[in-house]
Parts: sequence; C-alpha cells; structure tokens
Amino acid sequence: LVIRGDVFVSHGNTPQYVPVPAKELIKNRRLKAEEHFDQAEKYFEKFEQTANDRENIWNITGRSEILEKVKACILSAKKRILLEIWKEDFEEIESELKHAADQGVIVTIIAYGDIVSDFANVYLHDMSSEITEEYDGRWLVYSGDDSEVVAGIVSLGNDSRAAWTMHVGLVMPITEVIIHDLYLMEILKKH
Repeated sequence: LVIRGDVFVSHGNTPQYVPVPAKELIKNRRLKAEEHFDQAEKYFEKFEQTANDRENIWNITGRSEILEKVKACILSAKKRILLEIWKEDFEEIESELKHAADQGVIVTIIAYGDIVSDFANVYLHDMSSEITEEYDGRWLVYSGDDSEVVAGIVSLGNDSRAAWTMHVGLVMPITEVIIHDLYLMEILKKH
C-alpha cells in the first residue's frame, strides 16, 4: 500500500501507517489511470501500423464501402495522393480530396472522363469509353503516401470488389503503375 501510494508511513521504532485522504487518493488514482490510458493510446497507434497491417490484403465488397475506404485513406494521407478514377466516381470523393489538398497533400489524378479540378493535377485519359467496354466497367486505383493502396472495380454496385493493403509487395508496383501512366500522359501531351 505504501509503494502504491495508498498510505503514508512514519518510520521509527514502530512504523505507523495512516491512509491517504480520500480526495487525494482518488486524484492520484485518476492521474495514474490517465497515464496508463495515454501509454495505451501510444501503444495502439504503433500497433495499428505493425507488420500485421502491412502484410494483409483486405477485400472490400460493395461500391459505397469501397468509396468509404478510399475517403478514409484520403483523409489520412499526409504527402501525396495518386488516383486513377472515372468522373462518375470522382464526384463522390471530391470534397475529401479537396480537404487533403487544403492540408498540403499533393493530389494527382488520371481522369477517365472530363474531370476539372482547381486543387489537383489532372491528366485526362482519352480512352475511357474503350477501356470501360473492354473491361466491363470502371475501376479505381488509389495510392496514398506510397504506403497504402485501394484498387478494384467500382461499377458493379453491391458486387463491386476492391483490395486494400499496406503490403509493400503490392503498394510499390501499383503505385509505380500509376506513375507509369502519368509518364505516358506527359509523353502524349508533348508529342
């Protein structure tokens, strides 16, 4: 009890013990509990970014669920967002993208369809209708801070499917595919 701070001790030939006043005891316990909660929050923040998250590939089903995940990813981005998206889907995440840009995140979009934005670098992909026909739908590819990706088909309503991962074995090549497409857009623009 002494070590825990619940009682005072008076050392002498015969130690005497007296309880800590109730208000002080409660105050001390509250402070100790807050310290423990602060430590737990720090631990869980680190835990969320552990190898477990970085190794898994999570399946997301349903168009709205996919777009909600992309919105959450956008809002957690700190430096750079790369995005391949059709106009129909862009409108649903535009406000989150603008918010990220307002926070200093560089937003670059490869647009399938006529997307106009005053907060993002937009590259128009001229073959959106051919691609939509060839692959039976629209896809979305998101890369945030070169550390997480969401990629999948979003034009099938409840049957839409996407994957979300922080697995470096997928993040790196998917991000590089978007960058490769950007290089192609630049080359086509210049020639």
